[in-house]
Amino acid sequence: MDNETRVFKIPSDNLGVLEEKFKKLARRAKKLNLPAPTFTEIKVERIQKKNPHTDMVERTYLLHHITVDSGCAVVKVQGWTFIATIQHTEEGNIIRKVGRAEIPVQYRTVTNLCEHCNTNRYRKDTYILSHEDGSYKQVGRNCLADFFGHDALMYAERAQYLTDLDALGESMEDEMGFGGGGGPSYEPLETYLGYVAECIKLDGWMSRGKARELNMEGCATCEIAQKHLHPRLAGPHFKPMFSSPSPESFQVGEAAIEWAADIEGEEIPDYLHNIRTIARRCVYEGRDMGLAASIVAAYQRHLSTLRWKELQAKRAEIAQHVGNVGDRVRMKVMVEKVVQCDSQWGTSHLHIMSDDNGNVFIWFASSGAHETGSEIILKGTIKKHDVRDGVKQNVLTRCEEVELKTYFVMVDDTKYTFQAEKELEVRKLLREKLGVAKLPKGTRIIEDVPQVVSEERVAV
Repeated sequence: MDNETRVFKIPSDNLGVLEEKFKKLARRAKKLNLPAPTFTEIKVERIQKKNPHTDMVERTYLLHHITVDSGCAVVKVQGWTFIATIQHTEEGNIIRKVGRAEIPVQYRTVTNLCEHCNTNRYRKDTYILSHEDGSYKQVGRNCLADFFGHDALMYAERAQYLTDLDALGESMEDEMGFGGGGGPSYEPLETYLGYVAECIKLDGWMSRGKARELNMEGCATCEIAQKHLHPRLAGPHFKPMFSSPSPESFQVGEAAIEWAADIEGEEIPDYLHNIRTIARRCVYEGRDMGLAASIVAAYQRHLSTLRWKELQAKRAEIAQHVGNVGDRVRMKVMVEKVVQCDSQWGTSHLHIMSDDNGNVFIWFASSGAHETGSEIILKGTIKKHDVRDGVKQNVLTRCEEVELKTYFVMVDDTKYTFQAEKELEVRKLLREKLGVAKLPKGTRIIEDVPQVVSEERVAV
């Protein structure tokens, strides 16, 4: 198992359930001849949610930061290590890795074949084993005893136990779930993604990882969409942004499923393989909620790329003059080409740029050159409108590069997202959006500060 210590943030409402599940895991560990798993509390936060109008505390709870100690390491037998369980479905395989093992891509599409007995029959799960010599083997559960000896099933159970222990910590971080039951609960994917698309349209996309990084538990798009889909499970303080998604959002969700299901190739990242499998299943369960929701965000990024390429191909037809001469404008542009111009007054750099709508901007910069292919936020004055080779151009002057930061604003448990240079601009935009002269008491403005991630870190 990965030696990196992982911290889970468990709301106090879930702590009792967590303790009960650890007791069950302790009994399971005893049967497997393993030490009982433990968790250590390293920090406790007191969270208070107030009514912004009365300043009265409506709810107080604790957020427990815990680390989990499984009491054992990776499962290795006779040079073989259990590295994953393959969950076989009609639409494809879902890979459940143990730790950070690298899984060969061919196991994404293998059948239920056991490479020990060479029989292919119905099996819900098979195990992937890796050997010290670099080889791999897929083995069915009933053949493990013959492959390793009479203790093999216990080793397989130990490997699954490690994976389940990590999944338990993740599931307890959610403030709401699908409810109890004897097995996984499935929901139709197309309905859920309609809600996801509507949330993205109104409030933008936020992954679970980003919400956790900003200490905004419960604000990930997948969770907000789930609360809208099941408002009775969302709690008494939940304030929906909409009653039902628009027909257009349901169409986006269905198109995203079709796109993901048609992703081609096997030499693709694990992420694309997994969302393709979920899309082909057309259902999702609790542990797949974050992956399922991200299908819409990935599809929209794909559309954005296609749209930009289309704009470039039709530039002469679509490029327009922007604003009026003398206007001060701010826009995101991509630097397409930089030409160095030398004269008796020195060296300047001609920047040819375009925005997301295919409009063309020209800027002579004397201070230096921007890198070709880079995207920048530029503030400048429209000097003149021009036409060159049949393409309308906007010539800029007095330009400066500015940085637009992302701000998340919480107003009475409702989240807004803004792009602005400074917090002062955010406050102005928020007042205009709410139609008020003064912001409500208790308004929280959080600046998104991107973290520097090393190349060795694996993002999930």
